[in-house]
Amino acid sequence: MITAQDERRHPAGPGEYWSESYYFSFYDEARDIGGFFRLGLEENRQQANMWCHLIKDGKPIYNRFRLNLPYSATGLDDVTVGGLRLQLLQPLKTIRLTFSDRHLQFDLLWEGYHDVFDMREAMGELPDDVAKGHYEQRARIEGRIVFGGGML
Repeated sequence: MITAQDERRHPAGPGEYWSESYYFSFYDEARDIGGFFRLGLEENRQQANMWCHLIKDGKPIYNRFRLNLPYSATGLDDVTVGGLRLQLLQPLKTIRLTFSDRHLQFDLLWEGYHDVFDMREAMGELPDDVAKGHYEQRARIEGRIVFGGGML
């Protein structure tokens, strides 16, 4: 069973590229905009990475993928990697995501609207090194996105 403790940092697993990662995706049909945001902490390599990707009207408009960033030992209550900030407001329920550079700014509130589920259980039998500790949750996202000086 998944508990609030699962929202916290975990001991590193085996292998050089083991990663603690958090990703968020969304799509707003009314505005035809979608996005994908990921924050990764490579515990065994003492590095971090981030990815911010936006699609508008079916076309990519922004893609920032940064590897080999400085490692952060900060807890997940408030961690920033490459400008992408994740703030855990309520475990298994509410997360605030913010980002700002010269092209893109966003301030989004991710609010889960059903229970979190374990991806391994949902997909059936998988190899031991696939989706271990991976869980999913549908959510509602509210907030604002400014791209190139204009509100999306």
